[in-house]
Formats: sequence, structure tokens, C-alpha cells
Amino acid sequence: LVATRDRLHQEHRRPAMPESLALVEMLRDAGIAAVVSGAGPTVLALVPMTEIDEVARRTPQGWSVRTPGVGGPGARVEECGSVSAGRAWSRP
Repeated sequence: LVATRDRLHQEHRRPAMPESLALVEMLRDAGIAAVVSGAGPTVLALVPMTEIDEVARRTPQGWSVRTPGVGGPGARVEECGSVSAGRAWSRP
């Protein structure tokens, strides 16, 4: 949750989108990584597919829950070599 906390912009936008920030707070209080997406008022919750129902259950009326077409296991770094001139080198 620490990495998804917006320390610069989110709180300043509260007067313009109080419902979005209330939803972000409620989700984060439940341990769900959530942020205002882009310029708002969309809220982005970062959860595994297995937790989408939990997010939907916690989402107040008037909001819709959508799942983007993001899939697969993502990237995984198993071993990292040295970094030189801004390039990361790793071994297969």
C-alpha cells in the first residue's frame, strides 16, 4: 500500500472529487491498493482477479466495477546482475 499512496496530488483534489477520495480511503482501509486514476474521478484498485468480487462488494451504489483485459503472471526478476550506464544486465 505504501507504494500506491499519492503524497503529492490526491489530497489537494479532494474538494473537486470527494466521492472518489472517500472510495479510495475506504478501499485502502480494507487493505486494497487504490488510487484516483489519471485526472479522476475514476478510482483504480490493484487486486488479483480473485479479489474482484471483494472490491465489488465494497463499492458503493452509483459506481461500476470494470476489469481491464490485463492478464498473465506479469514480469518476475529472479536474479539481477550489475547496472552500468543506466542499463540493467541480468542472467538468463
